[in-house]
Amino acid sequence: MNLTNLIFSSADVFKVISVDNNADQINIYVQSRQKICLCPNCCEPSTKLHSYYTRKFNDLPTFGKACRIFLKSRKYYCLTDECPLKIFTERYKDHFEPCKRTTKRLEEKLFDTVLELGGKPAERICNHFSIPVSDTTLLRLINKAPIPDSGDFTAIGVDDWAYKKRERYGSILVDLTTRRIVDLLPDREEASLVNWLQKQPKLEIITRDRYGKYRRAATKGVPQAIQVADRWHLLKNLGEALTKMMTREYARLSSSLAPRIEESPLEMPDELPVREKESATTGIIKQRFDEMKKLQAEGLSIKRIAVQLGMHRETVRK
Repeated sequence: MNLTNLIFSSADVFKVISVDNNADQINIYVQSRQKICLCPNCCEPSTKLHSYYTRKFNDLPTFGKACRIFLKSRKYYCLTDECPLKIFTERYKDHFEPCKRTTKRLEEKLFDTVLELGGKPAERICNHFSIPVSDTTLLRLINKAPIPDSGDFTAIGVDDWAYKKRERYGSILVDLTTRRIVDLLPDREEASLVNWLQKQPKLEIITRDRYGKYRRAATKGVPQAIQVADRWHLLKNLGEALTKMMTREYARLSSSLAPRIEESPLEMPDELPVREKESATTGIIKQRFDEMKKLQAEGLSIKRIAVQLGMHRETVRK
């Protein structure tokens, strides 16, 4: 099989000279077949050869081994007298870009991987697949990538994110159609979000939490949009309400679920008594307090009591 057609397409101007199969790496020696090259400064063609030099590129792994391409490239004289660039290196349309140590196809795969996984996880996955690369190199690909055009959105979700928890926060904006992050605001102030929303005249739906500044910003920035409390906060608020209700009604629920020795017919009183607010001396709080006192009387340490009851040590100490 022709190795050139295996590694490159028929439209490429490269030829494989030889291949070295080492213990942990495959070296592929490649040479360019183009006879003419354009000067990158004046864009005039040149065929006058100056010299040869070798460029090294990391490529996608082959047969479970790291792959490296050694490209024998040319240097040309510029034939334009007025051009300040007298000698220039050979340029290629695909695969090999100037001032790069990786092939274009490998860089695209690394970029997609670090976008999905992040720095450290992407580094571990790449090393597992015989692509030696560091997390800083992967993150540098993201920093150098151009920011895509945001365009117009019809449904946006907004929430806060922490630079440093409990000290500094920003705002994150997500396109609900594509489920991708579209922008990060430096703070969670009302004015910043209003300025961003006013640039989106086609916005129809905005989801948010119950933060007051987000509510006012959505009202001012896109008054025509429908504001929706997002699903996560609805479920969170429902869970908190149920937890409070179960804690308050613990004694009543425990007694109703306890086995009954004798079943008597249910008699409905003429008037239902008004339930008074139960104090902290009944229910689950009183029960856990008694258990803690019992363990303390047995001589257990604060740490041991906290582990056994699933409580914080400061709570037990109080």
